[in-house]
Amino acid sequence: MSVMLLTSGMISANLKLCCYCIRRSCIGHPDDRTIAVQKATASAEINVTLLSSTTTMQEPTLQLFLSMSGRPWDTVYRTADGQAVYKAEFAMPEKRDIKIARIIPTIVDGQGSKDTFGHVARVECHMRRAVRIRMGDLDVATSEYLKPDKSGFWSSLSNRVFTGPDGREYVWSAGKKSTKLFLKDSERTLVARYHHPTLGLIGEARPAMLEIFGAGKAMSDIIVVTSICMEIMLVGDIV
Repeated sequence: MSVMLLTSGMISANLKLCCYCIRRSCIGHPDDRTIAVQKATASAEINVTLLSSTTTMQEPTLQLFLSMSGRPWDTVYRTADGQAVYKAEFAMPEKRDIKIARIIPTIVDGQGSKDTFGHVARVECHMRRAVRIRMGDLDVATSEYLKPDKSGFWSSLSNRVFTGPDGREYVWSAGKKSTKLFLKDSERTLVARYHHPTLGLIGEARPAMLEIFGAGKAMSDIIVVTSICMEIMLVGDIV
């Protein structure tokens, strides 16, 4: 009986991952508007590769692998050796809001050690879409905080720009295989990169992964929160 329940749970998790990957891979296909988004994104990706090749070769400071569903809004973010760092989960089934928490120093008691998490942010959702970010003193509509960037080099319907805790502007640039976060400066400094999961239908299956580079080390919380919002925007729904 336990084997059947475990198998059922694994099938359910795999179906959710497949659904997310299919939605993710279908971005830019159905209509002219999304085709335009795809072309603009591809153009931006090429420019980033050509003009920022030396930047993108840098080693990440932190690599976080997503567990279970592979969906960034419902998972545990772990290091390569299995240490949990962040956790995202639905707060209430009725509202579908998302809670994001960060690991705090391990507590050791008579039963051994256990992971405990401290609150980081809450992303409010309506009609299965992220509509508001509540994070410390930040309480703002997602559409106002993550704005479409239509200026110069970064111009793309799918890119989103926001102001970081340091007062500088950052831009998430969407691509088919990954979504990259850059500092909006003359060097286009790479700050973070979210790798989309692959099912292994062609090549090796890989889990989703969030890389944070040196420029983003001090702002990992907002990187995790905005990357989740960004993926919800791109997929168009919480699956």
